[in-house]
Amino acid sequence: MLRLILYLLLLAPVVYGAVWLADHPGQLSLDWFGYRIQTSLGLLLAVFAFSLLAFGGLVLLLRAIVYVPTSIRRHQGSRHHQQGLTALTHAMSSLAIADWSRCEKEIKRAKHYLGHDNPATLLLSAQLAHASGNREKARAQWNAMLERPETRLVGLRGMIEQAVRDGQPQQAISHAREAWKAQPSDRWLSLIMLDLLTRNREWLEAQEVLDKSLRAKALTKDEARRYEAMFHTERARAAIDGKTPDLAADLLGLAIKRDPDFVPAQRELVALLVAQNDSRQAVKMMTRFWATHPQSGDVDHLIALFPDESPSKLQKRLQKLASINPEELESQIAQARMAIHASEWGVARNYLKSALTLQESPRIYHLLAQVEKGEKGDDKQAAEWLKRASYLPKDPSWHCRACGHDSLRWHLHCPSCDAFDSAVWQVPDSGILVPEVVS
Repeated sequence: MLRLILYLLLLAPVVYGAVWLADHPGQLSLDWFGYRIQTSLGLLLAVFAFSLLAFGGLVLLLRAIVYVPTSIRRHQGSRHHQQGLTALTHAMSSLAIADWSRCEKEIKRAKHYLGHDNPATLLLSAQLAHASGNREKARAQWNAMLERPETRLVGLRGMIEQAVRDGQPQQAISHAREAWKAQPSDRWLSLIMLDLLTRNREWLEAQEVLDKSLRAKALTKDEARRYEAMFHTERARAAIDGKTPDLAADLLGLAIKRDPDFVPAQRELVALLVAQNDSRQAVKMMTRFWATHPQSGDVDHLIALFPDESPSKLQKRLQKLASINPEELESQIAQARMAIHASEWGVARNYLKSALTLQESPRIYHLLAQVEKGEKGDDKQAAEWLKRASYLPKDPSWHCRACGHDSLRWHLHCPSCDAFDSAVWQVPDSGILVPEVVS
């Protein structure tokens, strides 16, 4: 409706002008080179308007004729572009199903239609070379991508991965630094920087990367605190190996301050205090940590700290600890172990049976076998408990998500495959069906 009103408003002056000219036609006379032209104003304006229209049509016709080759090339270019995209799609599909020969063929088609320096074809060529094990060709493709500003970051990422696989840490760090400085908000680059720097024991730069990654929101606050606790713990271990226990204690204190629930730091600190024979601080830390993460291994620490105490007194110390978190499995197992140390077989058996109501564990059955041997010398019943333990999955351990390696000690880098931050505390899945308990 609004357009109609606007059209009428524009048309009204034109109609009014035409009517006015019809009412006042007038006469125009033109003498030119002996010729006299006489006409009305309206007719002259009509001839002028027609001449303009004819001229404009002629210009458009000439323009169309001139640009015909360009239009044809543009149409062909659009068709080639579409064919190139189709070839790229087929190449990616072939790469996903490991059909290397077809993938290479489709990449060649894509290069024909899109050009040999197209970023997508360069990337696919590099990925194909990497997937098919042709490292030299992959490196050449990544290097080619380094020459183009729009593909440089992708090329750097490829070179980083290539250098890591080839065992060239310094080259990997060099490429990673350049890429990360350009994109500090990239999570993958932040993590690979932390991986490479900590593997190379460059802790100060690793801390700087951690701080900047947090500000760039590549990592969350919880993740940053956890990584900082990991770094301090790993540095503390190096300090212990280097015979500087005071530095190790300070670093472990920082680790626990950054992440109070980081169990590896807790256990390292308790073990360090026990090794230093600092019974007061060791018991204080055990008491603090027992509220959230009770550990049956503290039985050994108490025995080591107080070698001259009677078994009954050691039991009282442990009972005080266990009372902080009495319903936990570790509390039951710890009290059973201390009772075995005191040769109180019935007490140990009761704690172990109580632990079985919480969760079956190979440790419990091994301890029950120890009780049978210690109390009655019953090898047959002990063998039954050990047989029962063999049906169960292993006890929890630090499991590498990358290679499956299990360890009782946490590591920042897997001791088997060197993967970064891959350890999770879990019960390995043995896939063995557990029979019913026979009482």
